[in-house]
Amino acid sequence: MKFKEWFQWFKEVPWAVKWFVILILLRPIIDNFYKLKEVSPFLSPLNIVGALTPVLIFLSVISNKLSVKSRSGVAIYFFIFGFIVIVNWVILDILFPDIDTIGNSIKAVTPPLLLFYLMYVIRSQRDLHGMLVTFLYSGIYMAGMLFYEYIFGSISGITLTEGRGGGERFTGVYNDMMNYAIYISGAMLIGSYFYLRNIYSMSKSKNYTLKFAIIIAICVMGLVGIKHVATWGVCFALFCLLALFNLKNFKGFFVLLFASGIFLIFFGESFYQKQIEPLIGKEINVASGDYASEGGLNGRIGRWERYFDVWFNDMPWYSRFLGVATSGNHISLVMCGAGMHNDYVRNLFTAGIIGLVFYIVFLLLILYRSMYFKAPEKFLIVGSIVMVLLYSVSTVPLAYSSLIYFMLSIFSFALLPVKKAYLIQPWKMKKVKKRNRFQPAIHQPTQPAQLSS
Repeated sequence: MKFKEWFQWFKEVPWAVKWFVILILLRPIIDNFYKLKEVSPFLSPLNIVGALTPVLIFLSVISNKLSVKSRSGVAIYFFIFGFIVIVNWVILDILFPDIDTIGNSIKAVTPPLLLFYLMYVIRSQRDLHGMLVTFLYSGIYMAGMLFYEYIFGSISGITLTEGRGGGERFTGVYNDMMNYAIYISGAMLIGSYFYLRNIYSMSKSKNYTLKFAIIIAICVMGLVGIKHVATWGVCFALFCLLALFNLKNFKGFFVLLFASGIFLIFFGESFYQKQIEPLIGKEINVASGDYASEGGLNGRIGRWERYFDVWFNDMPWYSRFLGVATSGNHISLVMCGAGMHNDYVRNLFTAGIIGLVFYIVFLLLILYRSMYFKAPEKFLIVGSIVMVLLYSVSTVPLAYSSLIYFMLSIFSFALLPVKKAYLIQPWKMKKVKKRNRFQPAIHQPTQPAQLSS
């Protein structure tokens, strides 16, 4: 989608959609002000946007500007999971009323509300492209900040310990490197998708290969700068997936394979020793038995073990099925929070075994539905599931707004009937020009009256 096409789409969509597009564009700038929470929670733009998002979703859905299209019943699995999450956070808000608790509850209940909203917004492939291109445009700000840090050094001044590879870690002015990581992996996924669409298209654009190469170069630069193992894993998985889907284009696949081979031959060993091995060295030592297992995944395994002891021994049986908030235990606030650094664990504690099962089933059914779409869209859907599954091992993807904005847009597209997904549906029908009132009307000649016999 070229800028002219995107801008035409943006002009067409009603304000019930425009506010969300503008929010995606401004999100990297809004996230700059995370530390204003420490001054006052009421001055933080993140808190204000977080509180307004459910309100704007509600007002948009009840307006007459949106109308839900027929969808797959797969969405009900995510909504059941979301309902259990909402119930648990309402219980926490009642038992432990606090500004931080309310803020975390709003963040936790946003994903199911957002998917419900996007089921009204994403009506065809054109709407999906509009959202994906919006995300790429918003990433220009992140790319500029990344270039700045490469030239002048880390803004935050954060350095890694020797056990994590040493050197500076780029986080910009954000709270953590996941703000960069989301845009790096997201650009990798979306850029690869449009690259595949260009390959499978009858009218191929010669310029897009160069554009895609620029996107990949920025992504690699970001990976080196943020030094985040999970994002390295996600991007490597997406690259392998791209190579698999690019098999039809033998020339493109050969070029991709040749470029990768040249890189590995001349820079592979040095790159691994300087970038990869320092980051995973600790995990290798844990796997080999040199370190205690509690130190695995940068100490996360030990943390999970402690909270699972509470889950098994200090909570009633029904809390393990319905969520830890039903136990009334104050430690539930921590167990339902982002501090778990694992979305499987966090969702298990928050929604219980029942909720987690519904969530996993939803992801698997979305994966199954991808089989019915064309190859580029299949890659996009499969790639988004891969991102969620891999990131969920060591972080909490559903808690990051910038990630769920484009991820749930893809899921909403996957829920469309395949035939309708590829139909172009403009938001505004072209108005027929009114006839000049001074111009005489053109009448069709009438049939001569038949003579009566």
